[in-house]
Amino acid sequence: LPIQIRLESGGDDGSGGSEAEQWRHSTVRRELQFLLSHTLHHFALIAVLLERFEIAVPDDFGIAPSTLKFWQAQAPCAPLPG
Repeated sequence: LPIQIRLESGGDDGSGGSEAEQWRHSTVRRELQFLLSHTLHHFALIAVLLERFEIAVPDDFGIAPSTLKFWQAQAPCAPLPG
């Protein structure tokens, strides 16, 4: 499903004024894929912080499903990280 999204610059563009609104074409699927990827990124950062405070997190926390699938396929060859 095609949609229009508004890009936000988050501040001044260096020209002395605010950057003009920008609209781009996207799809619901693409936006949901980005949301999933960005959430995993934040989970990975959370895992690093928790581990620094010696708080255990599951080995698969913050790991992309495709990476977990790859690791699983490699299991006969090598142990999983962690």
